Amino acid sequence: MSLPSRLLFDMNALRYLDQLGLLEVCISAIQDPCTLDLIRMQEMRKPTWEDVVPYGMRSCELSSEMMTEAVTLMSGSPKLSIYDAGLIVLAKESGLPIVTEDGAMVKVMSRQKVLHVSLPEMVDSLVDAGKISYEEAVPVFRRISTELLPGCARKYPEILGKYSSSWKTDGEG
Repeated sequence: MSLPSRLLFDMNALRYLDQLGLLEVCISAIQDPCTLDLIRMQEMRKPTWEDVVPYGMRSCELSSEMMTEAVTLMSGSPKLSIYDAGLIVLAKESGLPIVTEDGAMVKVMSRQKVLHVSLPEMVDSLVDAGKISYEEAVPVFRRISTELLPGCARKYPEILGKYSSSWKTDGEG
């Protein structure tokens, strides 16, 4: 996957990128990184809005019609938050993909024909674009698969396979 020029980020993707130390490099690498205004105002704690704005992050507001659509979408999907539903509606309207690992959100995105970018795909595209090196990515992918998203190797075997052969065992330095 090549690095997209425009992306929507949900809060969990921003948290994961922050925990991995990739928040700045990732947001800076995207020409038009965006999140939902509701997330900016209500949900952002760590990272904060002040943490992401210097790297070019912007927030997008939903129109009243879009908000109505988000509430309708949320009411039909009990595991979907208003933030998730709003991002899906915004993505559907704008044609932008969403970076997320929220399983309930991904299912609804699939039904709504909204493009999904996974965390492993995002990190792999940063490597492909030369924003981080393969060597820097190896411990990131190990952490993704062991701490942040245990079991993700089944979902993303091709991506994780490129990096897992370079992991050191726990006994190695």
